[in-house]
Amino acid sequence: MGVVKEDGSFELVCGSAGKGAPPGEYDVLVEWTRVTGRGTSRPQTGRDVLNGRYADPKRPLLHATVGANGTNPTSFELTDAGVIPTRPR
Repeated sequence: MGVVKEDGSFELVCGSAGKGAPPGEYDVLVEWTRVTGRGTSRPQTGRDVLNGRYADPKRPLLHATVGANGTNPTSFELTDAGVIPTRPR
């Protein structure tokens, strides 16, 4: 799982492995929700602004490779025309 920061950067967290993800090939799912309020333990969020387009685990549109040296996966620019992969800055 990763959470995108205000500047568009993100950091992956992978279960008991902690920060980052083990090397390998991954399907990437994206949901963009806005915080609508606060619950007792975590924020409440609204609907997915992307309408589930990038969140279907049966038909993932995005893919990433985590290198053996811990390199970050490619960042993604999501557009109405489709997905344009971009390199991290």
